[in-house]
Amino acid sequence: MYKGILTATVAIVALLPNMTSALADTTVRFCIGELVNKCPVQVQAFYTCGTSYEQAAADICTVYIDGTKKVSPFRLVKQGTHEGNQCGYGWAQVTCLD
Repeated sequence: MYKGILTATVAIVALLPNMTSALADTTVRFCIGELVNKCPVQVQAFYTCGTSYEQAAADICTVYIDGTKKVSPFRLVKQGTHEGNQCGYGWAQVTCLD
């Protein structure tokens, strides 16, 4: 089932080799903590304890073009923290830039 989706995605990237960033102006809210269901806000991505905000943002803004890894520049806005579980919870919003 997923193989067809992955193949289609790779084909789209291959057709756009001059594109500087497939994620330009994409905004994602993410959470860092121990348990995804304990993050106190709704998010599109989750990272486990020990991940820095910068690592998570770079991961979200990474694309592969013609087999080459490219981390797009990004704008990172830390939005809040909450104590709890093993390492607490922090959430932020990242916008991948062109």
